[in-house]
Amino acid sequence: MLIINFIAILGITSVLFPQELLFFERWLFPLTVLVLGMGLLGILDDLFGTRAQGGFKGHFRELARGHLTTGALKALGGGLLSLFVASIFSGNSFFLIVNAILLALCMNTFNLLDVRPGRAIKVFLILSLAIFLFTLRSPIWKLGGIFVGPILILFRADLIERCMLGDVGSNILGALIGLSFIANFQGFINLVILAMLITIQIYAERHSISAFILRVPALRRMDEWGRRK
Repeated sequence: MLIINFIAILGITSVLFPQELLFFERWLFPLTVLVLGMGLLGILDDLFGTRAQGGFKGHFRELARGHLTTGALKALGGGLLSLFVASIFSGNSFFLIVNAILLALCMNTFNLLDVRPGRAIKVFLILSLAIFLFTLRSPIWKLGGIFVGPILILFRADLIERCMLGDVGSNILGALIGLSFIANFQGFINLVILAMLITIQIYAERHSISAFILRVPALRRMDEWGRRK
């Protein structure tokens, strides 16, 4: 749904308001690369992936044995896409690496969150609002508006378990948040965000994020809000 909506709006806008797209060229191109690229990798993982291997460790262990899983393909493809997009917004080689890893881990984090109805979209909406409040004048938010309607529709359907985001949806949500970080922030802020994302990945390799949320009353209440009983 997110990909179809994105393509449809771009097509209509390119016909009716071509000059508007040219104004957003710097942000539109990397956004398109991420949405289509990660959407395709997500479709492959949704259709052909299995739960036999989990986490980076499991997928890359299989890769070392000569077996390319869809998870490893997504990690490798996502890494290359992240490196390419980060190169557009990074001023030097150090922050190119920082921003590329930040973007890739942001997408994987949303994959980790998408195991309960509505959880990934709740986190997406909270982070989007927080970033928006600090970057009100950023032109990228006019592009982000493309996804507002479909995401709100998916939010309701996901909460009542009428649909699932899957890897396609969670990849795109993570890509949007990651792109918002690297397009609007640099330096120390992105280093802090990267450190937080790495901490989440390490924790998720050894423990259950869902179990952690259940142990924290405020997180548990937020996680359960709106969900079908």
